[in-house]
Amino acid sequence: MATLAKYQKFLIKQAPRIETVESWLRQLSLVIPGRFEDSDFVSQILVAVLNLISLYHDSLLWKVVARHAAVITLPSSLFNRYTRHWYREPKFKRIALTLTLVSYCEVVAEMWIKKNYSEKTRWRFVVWLEALKALCRYQLFKISGGRMLLHPSHPQRDIDPSTLELAEDSSDFDPRTGGVHYHSNEAEQQWDHPDQLVLPLQGLAKFGEIAWIVRPLVYVLAVRRFGFQSWKAWTMSLAVDLTSRGLMRSAFANRKEGSMTPLEADEYGRRAYLLLYYLLRGPFYQHFTKPRIEAFCDATETRPVASIIAGAIRDYQPLWEDVFFYTAGS
Repeated sequence: MATLAKYQKFLIKQAPRIETVESWLRQLSLVIPGRFEDSDFVSQILVAVLNLISLYHDSLLWKVVARHAAVITLPSSLFNRYTRHWYREPKFKRIALTLTLVSYCEVVAEMWIKKNYSEKTRWRFVVWLEALKALCRYQLFKISGGRMLLHPSHPQRDIDPSTLELAEDSSDFDPRTGGVHYHSNEAEQQWDHPDQLVLPLQGLAKFGEIAWIVRPLVYVLAVRRFGFQSWKAWTMSLAVDLTSRGLMRSAFANRKEGSMTPLEADEYGRRAYLLLYYLLRGPFYQHFTKPRIEAFCDATETRPVASIIAGAIRDYQPLWEDVFFYTAGS
């Protein structure tokens, strides 16, 4: 415990530098693939470790905020206001953190199993992990009262490290004067309660959200049944995705309270972006995307600037071709 306390104190004092180091290491992880044998695996290990460390750092930073809640009011995004509201529910927090940890480690875990075990074992692992994620999301859906699930399931870092250092330094911080206060902007103040940031889904919208929750599991089960290069598996997954979007869009259009809230609109847009992963999956990638990528890389490999882009694409090809979770969008 003494060691953790010392590390927490060090973290607060060095928070700006630690953020810089985290950022630098993330950039390093982007250029590692393709540089040496097993570089893809090493890069994903680095990404996973950095994500886990950042999550731990966030928990320590927020403990400091909680200790000085009476004298520090930090600005909070709409997303964090909503997520922290539900984090007060212990069961929600446990499940949300489980989902976060799984999402951080799933690519590395799959790559390790692929290196050391059979394909059958690998796909069995993928199925069970997608089943676990679907179960976690469904539980979050129920606990939140049938609201649209946001990504990620944990609060994001929006803390000014210099403010925390000031609060921790008793010689510079005077609680009688209130110290340093920050206030949310007016756009955030219009929401009286976090419950209003994401509203309960009604009617067909609930089925649309459940369809989105089970879509990754449907896809991987179809892959197990028909094969990774099967159009049936690819089409089934896309059909579930589009059905989910259609039901949600229709329900939002007919909502009595009006259209989507800002957080719902952001999440709906994020899910639209995830549809691009279908370009890198299964038969569509093999028959349409890959030939065009190969043609582009071959045509630009001797050109000064374009060759850098082509080289980066070739470095990342093994990841989206061989690792299911890299393009799973789940």
